[in-house]
Amino acid sequence: MSKNKQHKLRSVNVHFWDDNYVISLRPKEKLLFLYLLTNGLCNLIGVYEITLSRISFDTGLTRREVSSYLDKFEKDNKLLFKSGYVILVNFIKNQSFNPNMILGAGTLWQALPNPLQTVLNALPQFEIIKQTLPEVEVEVEKEVEYNMKLKLNGKPSLSEVKTLFENEGFDEYEAVKFFEHNKATKWLNDGKPVDWLFCARKWIEQIKKSAIKFKSH
Repeated sequence: MSKNKQHKLRSVNVHFWDDNYVISLRPKEKLLFLYLLTNGLCNLIGVYEITLSRISFDTGLTRREVSSYLDKFEKDNKLLFKSGYVILVNFIKNQSFNPNMILGAGTLWQALPNPLQTVLNALPQFEIIKQTLPEVEVEVEKEVEYNMKLKLNGKPSLSEVKTLFENEGFDEYEAVKFFEHNKATKWLNDGKPVDWLFCARKWIEQIKKSAIKFKSH
């Protein structure tokens, strides 16, 4: 595994196995359903791009099996599979969003293709995100103001670093690594205090570039 590969935490309620729908599924269907909830491409809103080949490779199911089970899940109103995107219909309802996660969810929504946004607009489950969209720009302005205060205050706390990385889609693994790296240098560069926000965003940018390069090989 590449040391620059993104690490995410994806939790599933233990009552997943007691859900009446899950109980009704056959073993391979349960495998695929759980995979769709927990694979590395799944994000805060449960809407992500993935290929049948990727699903087949990761699960060991044949493409025919994957297509058949996706059709079943769609008929059962558990998901939609549109233009290469999985839409987990009830994913949002089972999440507990804090304000930072809401902001991140809005960013993910705005990055989706317009035809897909049209599909999601028809689903009431996504109302919690749609209500925040007009406020996204205001929240970004507040974040910039907050970031300027952090610059003036110098060294960040680990919690502040984790929040920044979480907003960019990373779990605490990369946040802690960045924090410990700079803690070792006492947040100094050539004897001068570093602009930690600038350094953090450069760090994140480098991880994303490395991940893209890794996927292309």
